[in-house]
Amino acid sequence: MKKQTLQQQLIAGHEAYATYVLSLSERDFNFALPEKWNAGQHLKHILISVTMLNKAIDNPKFIASLAEREPKRAAMNYNELVSFYMSKINEGAKATPPFVPDLVTINERAQLVKDVQTTIAELCVKLNAYTEKELDTLTIPHPLLKRLSLREMIYFTIKHAEHHYELTKQYIQ
Repeated sequence: MKKQTLQQQLIAGHEAYATYVLSLSERDFNFALPEKWNAGQHLKHILISVTMLNKAIDNPKFIASLAEREPKRAAMNYNELVSFYMSKINEGAKATPPFVPDLVTINERAQLVKDVQTTIAELCVKLNAYTEKELDTLTIPHPLLKRLSLREMIYFTIKHAEHHYELTKQYIQ
């Protein structure tokens, strides 16, 4: 995907999930299976993740060139990245601190949605600072997937919102 498509997908996917969370009744918003998150916690987890990505994406301490990346591997397209991510989830991978959200109440919902929208917009602006080539030749660490190219990290961020949207919908029928 080209940068403009990445930006559009980031906005569309996160907006879809935010709209869904806003549509939930208080009962559905608060519902969580034992040992699982409620809808607000899923959205807060997404906010934490994107906020941390925003801090890292233009910080030289986190960005490394492809030549420095270990282990060496071929770039992943969107479908390959999704398959890699979902294989880790299927192996039992779970969010670790600081990505685990506290309990989120219905009173926090509107602000949380606004914060996610603002943070995604900031990420889209930050992507403008990178060329298409840099999206493939600069890398950034991911806590589960290890070092990814910037493009792969955006693929992950798109899928991550979709994954949490799907999780929330599956528990609320």
